[in-house]
Amino acid sequence: KEFTIRTKCVVNATGPYTDTVRQLDDPSLPKICQPSVGVHIVLPDYYSPTNMGLLDPNTSDGRVIFFLPWQKHTMAGTTDTPCEITDYPSPSTEDV
Repeated sequence: KEFTIRTKCVVNATGPYTDTVRQLDDPSLPKICQPSVGVHIVLPDYYSPTNMGLLDPNTSDGRVIFFLPWQKHTMAGTTDTPCEITDYPSPSTEDV
């Protein structure tokens, strides 16, 4: 069913499908989204205080590293590798 909505603004909150949705309106639009996959690990809570995390955006290899309190544990990361968009993502052997 097709219908018309009048609005001043449309928010495209489609995550990795951002470019797909944008190009429905104008197929000539360039891509603006670079999909990537990140790998994080969950560590014991003593790696970060309850109300404080650590973020370093200037590592020697250009990646961002962080340690953040998360559900009484510490989430640490990250890797950031370009990937293809898929409906059923799964980790690679290297990620695991």
